Amino acid sequence: MAGWYVVHHLFVRTPGPPLYQYLTFTQNFWMATTGKFGIALLAIRWSLAVEERFYALRVPLVRFNPSKRLLAIVIGCMLLAPVLRYFLIAKAGQHGMFAAHVLLFTHFDALMRCSPRVDVRTMSPSHVALCASAVPNGGPRRKAHHQC
Repeated sequence: MAGWYVVHHLFVRTPGPPLYQYLTFTQNFWMATTGKFGIALLAIRWSLAVEERFYALRVPLVRFNPSKRLLAIVIGCMLLAPVLRYFLIAKAGQHGMFAAHVLLFTHFDALMRCSPRVDVRTMSPSHVALCASAVPNGGPRRKAHHQC
């Protein structure tokens, strides 16, 4: 990825997010403020950035909240996402529709639809990172079923 970035800046020289934003999965913020995907070869990474930040946020969110509060958080996020999209598209100016497309919180209704039913304490760390579905204090479960 860094190689494509360097090649792009040596030969193509169109504006794009700084390299550190690609490495930290935060290029979406640059994209949302400029209304551009940036470097064409790395443009698709906006969706990877959304997914990675979601997984980084979801595991601690699920791990450290009791089931009832977690359910309220999930439902709240699912209801908030369309409101945020509406606000960005209708009220946020010239790049609002683009921002609604590339930012994490506007995708919560789709991302939160996975029901968290697997206990993190009984899973391997790699499975937690891949699945990111857990219910704290749920105890051991039979077979891990997750609906993502």
